[in-house]
Amino acid sequence: MNGLFYATYFGGSQSHEHVDGGTSRFDRRGRVYEAVCAGCGGHDDFPSTPGAWSPTNNSTNCNLGVFKFDFNFPIVTADFDAVVNCLPAPVTFTDHSYGATGHTWTFGDGGSSTDPAPEHTYDQPGVYTVTLVSFNSASCNLSDTMYRQVVVLGNAAYALPDTFACTGTSVQIGLLPVDDPSVTFAWSPSQGLSNTSVPNPVATPTGTITYTLLMSNGACTDTITQTITVPDTQLDAGPDILRCGPDASATLTANGFGTTDQFQWSSNNSFTDTLNAVLADSTVVVQLTGTTLFYVRAPNDPCGAYDSVQVVVQLAAPLLTGDSLICAEDVARLHVIGAEPGSSITWSPNADIDTGQGTANATVSPPAQQTFSVDVVSPAGCTWTGSITVTVSPLFGNTMGASVDQPIVLSGTTVQLSAMPDSGVTYAWTPPNEVSDPSIANPTAYITGTSTFIVTITDGICTRNDSVTVTVHEMNCAEPDIYIPDAFTPNGDGNNDVLLVRGRFITTMQLKVFDRWGELVFETTDQDVGWVGTYKGKPVDPAVFVYWLKAVCADGQSFLKKGNITVIR
Repeated sequence: MNGLFYATYFGGSQSHEHVDGGTSRFDRRGRVYEAVCAGCGGHDDFPSTPGAWSPTNNSTNCNLGVFKFDFNFPIVTADFDAVVNCLPAPVTFTDHSYGATGHTWTFGDGGSSTDPAPEHTYDQPGVYTVTLVSFNSASCNLSDTMYRQVVVLGNAAYALPDTFACTGTSVQIGLLPVDDPSVTFAWSPSQGLSNTSVPNPVATPTGTITYTLLMSNGACTDTITQTITVPDTQLDAGPDILRCGPDASATLTANGFGTTDQFQWSSNNSFTDTLNAVLADSTVVVQLTGTTLFYVRAPNDPCGAYDSVQVVVQLAAPLLTGDSLICAEDVARLHVIGAEPGSSITWSPNADIDTGQGTANATVSPPAQQTFSVDVVSPAGCTWTGSITVTVSPLFGNTMGASVDQPIVLSGTTVQLSAMPDSGVTYAWTPPNEVSDPSIANPTAYITGTSTFIVTITDGICTRNDSVTVTVHEMNCAEPDIYIPDAFTPNGDGNNDVLLVRGRFITTMQLKVFDRWGELVFETTDQDVGWVGTYKGKPVDPAVFVYWLKAVCADGQSFLKKGNITVIR
């Protein structure tokens, strides 16, 4: 293989070791730890070293084999710890770097050092992020960086910057996360805090509150306070206003509670316009063109307290429409158009409403003429009543339809078409040029080819259609128009139990069935009477029988055939 730089093999002569994905790991010094599926099949041929967890595979299949690559490359890693006392004592830093020839320290307060083991005195208590860069120009990685937080305490008392939270919201307070296990944290009071023993809990206050944090390393304790202000501004835009007819204007008045002393009225919740000229004035007169939602806010409130009021203007009454003429047993659909969204809608009489009670769209199916009414009450209280009369036609499905006396005929045959009802309505047969009179209930039709006739019936209210098809059959007194099966299964399962002669336009016929010795076992001259596989009242055995068939068709042609029939049980 060209270009192969390095390769190795671990495994035995029996099992099929393999590496699954994600089993390689690296440490900071460049060592590679590899895990393989070893000894697969329950074998023990994977090589092991003294001190291995087990020299044998204790699994019935694969077990885990682990080995380490230590390339022993020159590499530098940064590491240190710190000894922290109470201020004003300095913090002592101890270098634990590997392979380093130089160091650069930054102490998180602007100070720095290049000493291997420096001391640094902080001016103020707090949490500082210390950075150590260890380097060696002869190492493979040249340098390494380590960050560590140092908590400096001095039995001090100080306050963190105040913050605020809106009612029902949360805010994170306190310090940045601290990874020093020697420092403990205790918050009070516990009300509204997610955790009282972490440096940065989430607070959900119900009102303005000051929290106190006691931070200790066992030698000294700092007391830290932080105040969360919850603004108590509230606005009330007043109740919604109803106008049941045209109105040119409305007066809007807001009431403020808490610290607000300014009001901004607007026509949208983005407050891109200001309707009141003076923010100190909580009242504004608005011009109306229809139902409108108006908004008011306290512009100096950091939580954006606002409220809204709706002025409902119902300039026009709703409109009741629907089907006033329907066929018998059909459904009439009634609609209220223009009702305010959320309006209460009641149809009556309730017992005759099929569907849609309480909605703008109802369905009814009265057996005879009936008047329906609807009462509409808008969300704001405007009322309106309407009515509609539904007239019902006597035409319905089971009293009308089209039929023909002969659905399958020979070409040149005259058939009688019929329509129901046969009086009191008007008729229109199509195609009109193929019937004797397209406007009567029972015209005749001369058939020259397969045709579909459609009749349209109307009584002035209802119009219905029906159709009938007359199929022309071309007479062929031969197969396949005359057919007798070559096998049947008279086992009483309802499928293929009777041997019958199939064919259209057979006027006379004679069928005889013989057994293999020539004895007559069945005979019939009726096309509707078939052999059920018996002889002298007893079922015949499965066998092959011989039949003789002679048929005469309507046009005088005759058909003669002999063949075999297999009885299968």
